[in-house]
Amino acid sequence: MLLSYEVSITANSVLVKNGMRPKMSILDNRYRNFTDEELAVIEHLELNNYTNIEELVHFPNLKSLVIKSSNYNDIIPDVDYRECTAINHIENYEQLSNLSNLEELVIENDLYIEKLDLTNLNKLRKLHLINNAKLTTIVGLEDIETLDDVLMYGNPFSCKFNINKYAQNTSLAYR
Repeated sequence: MLLSYEVSITANSVLVKNGMRPKMSILDNRYRNFTDEELAVIEHLELNNYTNIEELVHFPNLKSLVIKSSNYNDIIPDVDYRECTAINHIENYEQLSNLSNLEELVIENDLYIEKLDLTNLNKLRKLHLINNAKLTTIVGLEDIETLDDVLMYGNPFSCKFNINKYAQNTSLAYR
């Protein structure tokens, strides 16, 4: 399967670290080509300086996903965020709802995410949403019965959800 360079760099790094792929030049024709078996062994990804996450559906066993940017409050005020390589530039987070095996999700210091749909993430145990400047809406949070580690702050939430159902489902994870 042929993947974009940004995803290939991350996938190659994980596979080389685990001894499943030799180091190779980014110019090598094989660099962006992966077998289904190679993609299936990757369970954890950390994304930095990404522009889209559409290709994550090719990682069928992805259990842990960290999408982290540098804290935009620490960036020099005159810097144009659109050109800054210290932050992710992912504008569409809809693909996250297709990662049904995800157990851990961390999104930190994101400038673009406005809505997060957790409806299909029934295996999610850990959710950290930290300092996401535009994140106002979370869908499906109160329906996840497996959560046992939730940390959310610095997000301008305006969504309403059933806090009693959320608390009950979260406490079920401790049984």
